[in-house]
Parts: sequence; C-alpha cells; structure tokens
Amino acid sequence: MLLSGLILSSAQAATLRLYPNFAEVRRTVEVKTRALELDFSQSQMNGLVGGSLYLSSPKVLSRLQTVKSGTGSLERFEGKTVYLREDGKVRPVKLIRASSGLVQDLQTGRFRSGISVGQLEFSQPLEPSGANSVRYRYTLPQNSVYSLPFLSPKVTVKRVARLETNFYSSFIKGKFQRLYRLTSNVLLPARTVTVRDVDRVVGSQSLPDLTANEEHNLRLGQDPDLNFTRYVKVSSSSRVKVFGTVQRRYTYNIYSVTLQRRERPRASERTEAAQSKIGDE
Repeated sequence: MLLSGLILSSAQAATLRLYPNFAEVRRTVEVKTRALELDFSQSQMNGLVGGSLYLSSPKVLSRLQTVKSGTGSLERFEGKTVYLREDGKVRPVKLIRASSGLVQDLQTGRFRSGISVGQLEFSQPLEPSGANSVRYRYTLPQNSVYSLPFLSPKVTVKRVARLETNFYSSFIKGKFQRLYRLTSNVLLPARTVTVRDVDRVVGSQSLPDLTANEEHNLRLGQDPDLNFTRYVKVSSSSRVKVFGTVQRRYTYNIYSVTLQRRERPRASERTEAAQSKIGDE
C-alpha cells in the first residue's frame, strides 16, 4: 500500500526497484522555484526508513533542511520511552530523534537509527494528521549525490573485491565478495549504513563508532559480476627430514582467471590459508 501511495502521489513516472528486504521508489521532481517541496502523507512517512530519502541533482542552490509535521508526528515522543518491536519481542527504548528514527536501548545504552514508525509502540495513541512537508535547499557539485540528513565529515570509500579461501590442490571456482573500505576524518557515531554502487543499493550494515581515520570494512556478500576460476599444478616435490620425521615437500604453481562483467575495473585482494600436515613415510 505504501509503495502504491508513493507512486500515485506523483504525476510523473516512477521507477520501482524490489530488494529482498525493502523496496526503492525513484521519481523525477520538477523544481519551479529555488525551494523544492516534497509532500508525504502520514502513512507514507510511517513506512519510510529513516535517513533513506536522498536528492540527486546537478544544480541546487543552498543547503537547508526544514521539516514541518502535523499533530500526529513523532516529535512529541522525543526524549520519552517508547517500545521497539523486533524479532517477535518488544523492549523499551528512548526516542532520541524522530526525523531519522534514532533510538537508544535502555538496557545497553547503544544507539540505533533508521527505525520506522511501524516498528514502534506507544503508551499514547498517535493522533491522525495531515500531510508532512519536507523542504530542502542544497548546493551540489555536478553529477553528485547527497544523502539526508547531511553530514559534514569527509568520508572516503574504497571499493574492493575480496577473496578469502583455504588452499586447495584441486580446481575451484566461485565469486568474489563485495567489500567497501570506509574511513572518516572525524568521529562517526554508530548507525546503519546503506551502500549504493553504480546507482543501485547493494546492501546495508550496522556501523560501529569509528574514531577519526579508523578503517572499517563493510562486507556486503557476493559480487555477481566478479567470478574466478583457479587450478593448481605441482611443479616439484622432495623429501626432507625435520626433527627425525620424513616429510614430503611440494612446490605448487597456482593459476587463476578473473572474469569481470562490469566496465569499471576494481581493486581485488586474495588470501589463501594453507594448513600443513606432518606424517611418517
């Protein structure tokens, strides 16, 4: 129902992308003045993941975010105890910031963002309200994308194809893993990070508190566009005696072929863990 409402609320064409755990609606909006105004009903706002609304544009004038909401908004519960329903359980949390769904677990003291209204229960009923108006003014470089709400840190993300396997003397094939190496020039608080690569969402992951210049690896599963095949040949073998035990020592040549289906090249890393076994001969 939410997706239909979002699509029908726009007179222009919309693109719907379905993922395993969520859906994404993309549409073009027409800017007639210096201010861009987006209107959502309360039911639509309840289904949006906090922080997932973003604007992509070659020319926008200045940065400013203003949120106006009706009497049924969550702002009146900020700083109060609400109840988070997750995995069939309900536990008390404190609502810190309604606009991004930021809550604090009262037992652990940890913070989480991106919590939607549908996951929360309240001691008082939510009053019905009219539309929520969200107004944004930004300055964006050419062909750039900013996510909302804005963050001032300079965040660097390096895309890496990572392969970690055990050593096998036989033929194997498979896919590389998606890895995004993230660093920031200042402290980044813990929150959920959604990664968009080549204009598509490839996954999301909880990010712990990161100190300035600390490196963190986001591992987001297999990369279907990057395959490998690998086989091994024995180049030589010999017998050696170590601590009174005769061992056979092998020298291997490893051959590997990587097939990349994307035009954009990416750095790759490979690690093979080998185990040795000592036996009498």
